[in-house]
Parts: sequence; structure tokens; C-alpha cells
Amino acid sequence: MQLPKNINEYLRAWAAELGERILQTYPPLQGFDDAVSPLTGQLLRKPFPAQTLAMMGVVRRWNEQPSPWSLPSWLRSGQEKHF
Repeated sequence: MQLPKNINEYLRAWAAELGERILQTYPPLQGFDDAVSPLTGQLLRKPFPAQTLAMMGVVRRWNEQPSPWSLPSWLRSGQEKHF
């Protein structure tokens, strides 16, 4: 097998294997057949399917492993906290 001359040739030659590796390492958080939150119907406009998929993936990620910069749980739950 000849060595690739540039990045385009490399990606063309190894695209399938690279794609499989990426999917094994980083499986999708939201699939096409997964349920979508009914709250998306309350948005000002209907998102495109890819936008809905991205939003649900972000939400699932936040639910699984919240960011240290995310809101406190009592604020996310909508409950009022009295100091």
C-alpha cells in the first residue's frame, strides 16, 4: 500500500475505520429513534431534526454528568430556597 501524500488521501483511505473508532469511543447520546422531550413543542419555533437531536444529546449529557458550572440542583428543580 502506498503512503498517502496529503491529509485528503489519508482520510479517504481510512474514513471507514476512523468512523468506526469514533463511534466506539464516543457513542451517540441521542439516537434518531429515541424519544424527544415534549418540552421542545414549547419553543418559539420548531427546531430542525438535527437541532432536536443535538439538543436532546446535550440535555442527556447534562443529566448524566452535570458541569461544575451548572446551576445548583435546587435551582434546576424550580424549588425556591430560603436562606
